[in-house]
Amino acid sequence: MKTKAYYGLRLSDIHPLAHKILKSIAGLWFFTSLLSCGGGGGGGTPQAMSLLPRERIIESFSTRMYINEPKLMAFKNHVLYVANSGGNNVVKIDTSGQQSLFNFDAGLSFSNPIGLSFNTSGELYVSFVLAGSATIRRFTSSGHQVPTFRAYSTTGHYGIVLDANNSLYQVDTTNGLIKDGVLIYGAGNAGYATGFAGVAQRNSLVYVTNQSTNEIKVIDASNQVTTLQLSGKTLSRPHGLAFDTEGNLFVVNYGSQSDGSISSVSKLVITGQTAVVTEFASADSAGLCASVGAAIDDGFIYVSNGNCSLYPTRSNRIQRIELKVN
Repeated sequence: MKTKAYYGLRLSDIHPLAHKILKSIAGLWFFTSLLSCGGGGGGGTPQAMSLLPRERIIESFSTRMYINEPKLMAFKNHVLYVANSGGNNVVKIDTSGQQSLFNFDAGLSFSNPIGLSFNTSGELYVSFVLAGSATIRRFTSSGHQVPTFRAYSTTGHYGIVLDANNSLYQVDTTNGLIKDGVLIYGAGNAGYATGFAGVAQRNSLVYVTNQSTNEIKVIDASNQVTTLQLSGKTLSRPHGLAFDTEGNLFVVNYGSQSDGSISSVSKLVITGQTAVVTEFASADSAGLCASVGAAIDDGFIYVSNGNCSLYPTRSNRIQRIELKVN
């Protein structure tokens, strides 16, 4: 026989007298809640109060069609743009999860796109390999290459971002951090593995993840570089990162396993030069694996999963996770 439960306690386990008392209290509470209109008494539409909060929305937003080894991502007008490394293209995903390809100039052939970002005019910047060399190119919304843009060459291209002044920050995993073509942090010698991966900006500050040291560097407008002091949980090979509207920073951790089987998402609450780190989503709870990219739009964080040998069903998809549960 099914028994009702109040906060995990079965009424069949309670003394009969206590059973009746609790049942009466619960019934009175529900009836009072039903009549409550939330304003101290004066009419209105009756509303029932929920005993338990609803679950956070976690779903596969877009699975494999064009998606193949997705890397970093960015939003423009609620459309998600994905650097699709395995497909050698950029994939656009609309609000319903439908995929299409970003149409570049005819004849443009490139490989291994990893980072992308938009300037204030809505033009798209992409880091990829062209004719055997890593570079960054600029495109109009219709896919035409901007010929006047200086195509920065890099050794180990990864994340890129443009700030409010359209200065371009690029992560070079073998050299360091580059701003508008000038090295501002790192050894500057080819072959020096810095481990830099993702990059994001907010309020004139640029944030960069270092997957080798599990740190986040902060660069101000005068190119001064500091390390964000973290407490709480530890980051684990951090890659993509994105800010919500409240200024909280979400970081995608590839994880310590080489196959990415324990990827996760961390939430950082930043105060000045310090941040408290908590786990926002785990591999199992959110279906994450070989996760790299992060982008936030309209109350959700989107995380890119790459090839995952241990959990093939999680491979090559974009997971969508609700940021808040009311």
